[in-house]
Amino acid sequence: MMFNRLGYAFCLILICTLSLIGCVGKNQPKVSPDKVLAEQAKIEQAKRINGYLDRLRAGGCNGKEVKPAKGPFKDHRDKLFSSYGFFINKSGPYKQEEKIFKQCQSIKALDHFFEIFWSIRDPDINTPENENKELIDKRISEIKNEILRTDQEISGTLFVSNGGLRGDMAHVYLFRGNPHYKVKTLKTNRLADLMAWVYFDDNQRPMYVFLFYDKGSGFQLFRNYRGMDTVETLMETLKDLARIYPTSEEDYNRLYQELIDNDHEYIFRFAIRQFSYYLDIKLDKVLNPPTPESMTAKAIQPKILGIPDISKDIKMIMNENFAKIMGFSQITRNTSGEYGLRLIVSIAGIDWQDTRGRLKSVLDLSVSIMNEKTREKKNFACSLYIEMPADKHSKANFPITPNNVPNRESVMNGATLSEIFKTLPSGDYEVKIYLLDRTTLKSGIWYEYVTIGK
Repeated sequence: MMFNRLGYAFCLILICTLSLIGCVGKNQPKVSPDKVLAEQAKIEQAKRINGYLDRLRAGGCNGKEVKPAKGPFKDHRDKLFSSYGFFINKSGPYKQEEKIFKQCQSIKALDHFFEIFWSIRDPDINTPENENKELIDKRISEIKNEILRTDQEISGTLFVSNGGLRGDMAHVYLFRGNPHYKVKTLKTNRLADLMAWVYFDDNQRPMYVFLFYDKGSGFQLFRNYRGMDTVETLMETLKDLARIYPTSEEDYNRLYQELIDNDHEYIFRFAIRQFSYYLDIKLDKVLNPPTPESMTAKAIQPKILGIPDISKDIKMIMNENFAKIMGFSQITRNTSGEYGLRLIVSIAGIDWQDTRGRLKSVLDLSVSIMNEKTREKKNFACSLYIEMPADKHSKANFPITPNNVPNRESVMNGATLSEIFKTLPSGDYEVKIYLLDRTTLKSGIWYEYVTIGK
């Protein structure tokens, strides 16, 4: 059959050649309308991208020979590259961005380059603001002002000592913003200092878990996802994370024990095995420079840039913290011996919707109670609807006591927090409290430790 097809093709070519007429009409392969449209779209996209790249070059970034950068020009170029270099594409359809940037010959040319660069990334050209650039500039300012220095979860952590704006920490922060949850190892000897940044999706699943390690020269991103499923892969991973190089079986055992001792929540071991709850999400793709299309797509903008979806028609009174709900927690016990939870939060520390003189806020609360010996967990979740007169807004503290609110978790559904505490056998427990503003996505997290029945 193959021979016959080849013979037919050869014969058809010969006939066309001898008759000197084109093989058109019925002999043309049929092309589906979908394929035609796809080809047209591809051509239009190429034209649009080439037009954009030509505009980047037009301001003086088309030099064939790149002059050595000196003086004020070098300072200006270095400053811009430190701020926006992670967003310049080096591969894919926009890969010429990097080459064009390197060909800029003057301060004016650099400014023109980034004017065009950010204009194509403006999510709404009908407004005077470029929301994406403003968001990135705000994050740059937060990095320079060391926003993590006083962070409750990882206090004392500085960007400047970990690569500054060009370090791995800044790379993640510029792309994803302030994490929903952060944790550091408390005390290590043989093991490098570890730090994890966790970003949850709408279902409270860890969409991104960035693991950093510091062997003495600053925090770097962990990238070698071999897993820990075999002895060999575990040993290789421990080597990567070792401050003191292991040379014996005893060294590996000590390293692993240090990891366990510093990982009560199992976050570090999760981050070593996989980057995301969703196995198709990979670290390298998440940290690749975003294309203009991905930065301006309304449907995926909150995921890429961490922007809460707040309607412009809603009047908000925002707290002064960028991503945090500040407060503290207490495990209480009444005269009857019943345990409960009490949160103390500032009125001004919550974001409020102002509705005709009434302030309203919706907070999602989740509580995880873990037996430190057996690692068994019991979970509680509920929504808290808070309302108050607008004239009562102040910096005064107020208590939140959710002990009689029904649980919405599928296990122990309907049970109150007080009732869950009653079911706990004697032992030592770690209580993790997570509070999330449903509208603005700001959050607070606290830990308590309690001994039951001893």
